[in-house]
Amino acid sequence: MTEALVRYIWQQEDATAYTMWQILEPQSETIRTGLAELFGCDREEIAITRNASESLEILLMGMASSRAMRFSPLPGLSAHADTLRQREKREGLKLKLIQIPIPPENLDQITRGI
Repeated sequence: MTEALVRYIWQQEDATAYTMWQILEPQSETIRTGLAELFGCDREEIAITRNASESLEILLMGMASSRAMRFSPLPGLSAHADTLRQREKREGLKLKLIQIPIPPENLDQITRGI
């Protein structure tokens, strides 16, 4: 497993445009097809992203919005709050960031801000 990872990393480091688009891109499409089969959905419904932050931003930008949205910012991830502020400015939304203590002592601490 480690050898395969090292080989893949070296392949990425040496990647020319040809390597990226002719070798690596088709491999990711094969993985996407396999994931779609695993989850029982169409491969067009699967998105492979670079990391969790990018995935969360895509989710937040694509969510249907109501005029008043409430979110709890995740500790250490201010980027998603920035994404929501961007939507607030663009779409005229009213954004309210609520703080949930971690760990919450009871359910009231979670629902109080909502």
